[in-house]
Amino acid sequence: MKPEKLAQFTGKEMLPNEAEQYLKHLVDNEMPLALKKYVELQLFPQIHLRITWGISLSMAQWWLHHEGFQYTSHKKGLYFDGT
Repeated sequence: MKPEKLAQFTGKEMLPNEAEQYLKHLVDNEMPLALKKYVELQLFPQIHLRITWGISLSMAQWWLHHEGFQYTSHKKGLYFDGT
């Protein structure tokens, strides 16, 4: 993850399309990689579990999806009641 790009995203300095693509990249790639790294390097050693192959990226993505993490695009809609 590039800190300067994250700073632009959080500072709302990106164009909407670029911000949407960046957010999709974070949810689809960065979050599963971070979960995989955490499970393999922190969680498994802490519970004295030795895994020779680790977990796959697709398994990390499945866990995140199973827990409700997913990329969704929200559009703001305007409603006029005619008055």
